[in-house]
Amino acid sequence: MERFILEHHSDSPFSFPLDGHSLRVRLKAWKGFAPSRVEVLHNCKYRFHEEAFPQEMEEIEEGEDCLYFQTTIHQEDPRFAYAFRLYDKEGNVSYFSELGQTERYPLKESFYSFFQMPAVSESDMVKANPRFRGRLFYQVFVDRFATSEAFLNPRTNMEWGDPVTPKSIAGGSLRGIEEKIPYLKSLGVGALYLTPVFESPSNHKYDTTDYLHVAKDFGTDEDLRRLSEKCHEAGILLVLDAVYNHMSDQNPLFQDVLLRGRESQYSDFFRYEGDLPRKGHYETFSFCEYMPRTNLDSKKTRDWFVRYACSLVDRFDIDGLRLDVADEIPHRFYRELRLALEEKKEDFLLIGENWHEASSYLDKGDELDGVMNYPLTKAFLDLERDRDISASSFVKRLVDLRMRYKDGTNRNLLNLLGSHDTYRFLTEVKGNAGRFLGSYALLLFLEGLPCLYYGDEMGLEGGYDPDSRRCFPWREEDQNPEIREGMRKILSIRKEYLDVLSPETIEERDGLILLRRGKVLLILSASPLPRPIHEGVRLLYSHSLKGNTLFPDGLLIALQEDFQ
Repeated sequence: MERFILEHHSDSPFSFPLDGHSLRVRLKAWKGFAPSRVEVLHNCKYRFHEEAFPQEMEEIEEGEDCLYFQTTIHQEDPRFAYAFRLYDKEGNVSYFSELGQTERYPLKESFYSFFQMPAVSESDMVKANPRFRGRLFYQVFVDRFATSEAFLNPRTNMEWGDPVTPKSIAGGSLRGIEEKIPYLKSLGVGALYLTPVFESPSNHKYDTTDYLHVAKDFGTDEDLRRLSEKCHEAGILLVLDAVYNHMSDQNPLFQDVLLRGRESQYSDFFRYEGDLPRKGHYETFSFCEYMPRTNLDSKKTRDWFVRYACSLVDRFDIDGLRLDVADEIPHRFYRELRLALEEKKEDFLLIGENWHEASSYLDKGDELDGVMNYPLTKAFLDLERDRDISASSFVKRLVDLRMRYKDGTNRNLLNLLGSHDTYRFLTEVKGNAGRFLGSYALLLFLEGLPCLYYGDEMGLEGGYDPDSRRCFPWREEDQNPEIREGMRKILSIRKEYLDVLSPETIEERDGLILLRRGKVLLILSASPLPRPIHEGVRLLYSHSLKGNTLFPDGLLIALQEDFQ
C-alpha cells in the first residue's frame, strides 16, 4: 500500500453543509504523497455499514504545497457518514477514515470510524451574510476624511492636507462624512466602516474615555443618528469600530478602580495584580500603559459590553461592528454578543481584526461572521510590491487561503489592500499605477467583502502610521489623475456588471492571472514580458494594452463570452 499524507476533519472547512441535504467535502493531500484519484463513499450514518455509495471527487485545486480534492454529496437523509477510497498511480486501492489510511475498510464495523455529519441543523450552517453579501466597504478614518462648515472642531491644530503627526487633529467630522454620502454612492459603496467615533483624547479614538457619547471632536450623538439615517436612505449600511479589548486609563471606570480598588463596582473590569491596578501591574493593549486591557472573562464585564453594543443599535440603528484586537477577546464574549445583537437586528455583521488564520472564531458561525483578510493583503504585497512570488504561486496562495474556511465564511471576509494600520498600497508598489489598479480590480471582483481605504481611489499615498492617515485630497490638483480615472472606471464596471451571487474561477496562464466571475473576465499581467491576448473580447477597460498585446503590469477587464 502506497502511503499518502492526508488531512480531513469532520464539521470543519473540510466538511460542511450547504443546505439540509448537501454536504461539501474536501480532502487535502501533500504534493508527492497524494493519491491520483479519490472517491468518497457515503450514505446515511445508520445505513453506511450496509451499503456505501461511491462518488468521484472530481474537482482538484492546487495550493502551494498541497492538492485539494472536493465534491458535494447530496442525500435525501441529512445524517451523513462517509469515508474515502484512494487510488494510486497503478490503480491500487486503500481507504481513509478516522482510523487513518488503511488497506481494507470493512463496512460492517464502519460505525466505529467513519467521518460523519450526524445531523444538519439550519442554525449550524455558516452562510454569507445576506444583507452585506457583495457590498463594497469604504473605510474612513474620521478625523481625516471631510470637514463641514456645519461643525468646526476647536481642537483642530493643522491645515487640511498638511503632513500629519501622532498628535494632529485635522477637523474631520460626522457632518463632513454626511455631506459626502453622494460621493460615496457614486463609487458604489454599500457599507461605510468608521474608525472609532466615541469620546477619547486621541485623534484615532482607540482609547475610549466615554462609550456613551460621540467624541466632541467629531460632533454630537445627534450627528451620528443623522448620519446613520442618511446612509440608510442612500442604501449604505453603517459599521462602527468596537473597542472592547481595552480603553483609556482616563476612562471613569478605570479611574474608579484606581481609587477604590477591589471595592469598586468595576473591579472585575480589568486585569491586574493586588488590590489596585498599579502602574506596571495591570494588563494593557500591547505595551501601552494608557490603554488598560478589559477583563472579558468576567461575566459582569461581558454583560456591560453586550448591553452597550445593543444600545448602539437602539440609539443609532447601526448594522455591524468591527471588533478591534479581536484575537485577544474570549470566545464566550462573542457568542453572547452575537446572540444579543441578532435579537436586536437580523443579519447584524460582526467583523474581527485578526491578521492571522482565524477558524476558531469563524467555523461554527456563532461568533464572528468574518475577519479582516490581511493574509490576502500579504499575498498581493508579495506579488505586486516585491515580485517575491510568481503569478502561479499567487493563484496557489489564493487557493490555500480559500480552503482555510467554509464557503460562507469566505464570502464574509473583509478583503483589503491597506488600512489605517498599514502603509498605503500605492506607496507599497512605489507609485506603479498598473500594479495598483490591477490589484484593486482583482480585489473588487473576488468573492468576499472588498474594502476601499479612503483616498486610495484618488491615489493617496502614505507610509507608516500616522502617515497612512493623511487628509483626503479633495482638491483636484492633489489627486493622481491616472489612479482617479482608472479607479472610477473599474468601480463603475463593478457596479454595472458584477453578479455577487456568481462564483469565481481564477487561474494562471503564462504569467497572466485570469479571473472569471459572472459575465466579467479580468486579466492581470505579472509577467516581465508582453503577452498576446486573444481577439473577440468586448473590452470594458484596459491599462498597458496595445492592440492585442498586454504589457508588463497591464490589466484588462472584458465581457468574457467569446474568450477561450
